[in-house]
Amino acid sequence: MLPNNTIRAIAVEQSNDGWIGTDNGLVFLDGAHNMTIYNTGNSNIPSNSIRSIFIDNTNKKWVGTFTGGLTAYNDTNWTTYNISNSSLPDDFVRSIGQESSGVMWVGTTGGLVRIEDTSWTVYNQFNSDLESSNIASIYIDANDQKFIGTINGGLSIITDTSFVTYTLTNSGLPDNTILDIIEDNNGTVWMATPAGGLIGYIGTINWVIQNTVNSTIASNNLNAFTIGLFGNVLIGSQNFGLLIKQNIIFNYHLMAPFGVMDENIISMDYGPTNLIWMGTSTDGLVQATDNNFMSAEGIRAPSIRVYPNPFVSTIQIESENVNWESYKLFNLSGAEVVDGLIKNNKIVIEKRLSSGNYLLRLHSDKNIIIQTLVTKIQN
Repeated sequence: MLPNNTIRAIAVEQSNDGWIGTDNGLVFLDGAHNMTIYNTGNSNIPSNSIRSIFIDNTNKKWVGTFTGGLTAYNDTNWTTYNISNSSLPDDFVRSIGQESSGVMWVGTTGGLVRIEDTSWTVYNQFNSDLESSNIASIYIDANDQKFIGTINGGLSIITDTSFVTYTLTNSGLPDNTILDIIEDNNGTVWMATPAGGLIGYIGTINWVIQNTVNSTIASNNLNAFTIGLFGNVLIGSQNFGLLIKQNIIFNYHLMAPFGVMDENIISMDYGPTNLIWMGTSTDGLVQATDNNFMSAEGIRAPSIRVYPNPFVSTIQIESENVNWESYKLFNLSGAEVVDGLIKNNKIVIEKRLSSGNYLLRLHSDKNIIIQTLVTKIQN
């Protein structure tokens, strides 16, 4: 049994064994579901509240804690770094990454740390171009380019020759908090934000923003990432469970069919047997194969016809094998104008609307579709 149902960090080895960070200990779960729990009572781990896990290129496990700093476990010994015995600026370690050379990068609430052998360098908002010292996420690409996501300080990109920070005020970022970062198979770097939706960075300051107004994504409140079958981006959301992105199509899958009543997925990883590991905020760990959710055919958007367009107050929907349940209508500035239930594939809007263009978002149990509609002036 898990020692706690809040799963804040997951890291899966190539052997398909996984490490799970909870609020009451670190858990090793092997492929046969045998469980070993490490806590302050039975090991030298410095804290029971685990916030980040990273497996390095020597298979050493680096574990970030809430109050005990950073610890490294080589399957025999624990080596702990904290504010008392190292240059670690804070004992709350939120994120960890590694360059191809073995250089470690550690994100704390007090700054970003570069560790090369015994040499430590600390970057914060006072001595660098970071806009925030609270480091939420770290992603390092194949060229050792560092993508650093912060709390309320936007995104910083660090190379050997540059240190650039992007925020709401100087870029297309819709949210200054970046909770997780991942790169897809096409080289786009994706960022999860708690309120601004999904952000894609293609390079040379080209941004892709996908939110509930301009795409079929079910939620703007995103926590975590992993890459799944067919190279699809798997996203843990705060209120719609698992989101699956393939190109411009999004589906969402609730956790309730797995007996889990918490749709807030706060940590994720992907195993070598197409197994998705998902950690929830209050209801433990969910494991499911990609095939439980989708196939190459299953994620295509349903065909749909919405008419008349322009409309006055009544909208009819034609769509095969989809039971559309509810709708939301937005103006082009993103403000919600009206919402309601769909009955017999028909929408009746009683509210008087101004003439112009609107975005209609349709919801079913498995799909979200957005259509652009024009209203006629009501008599």
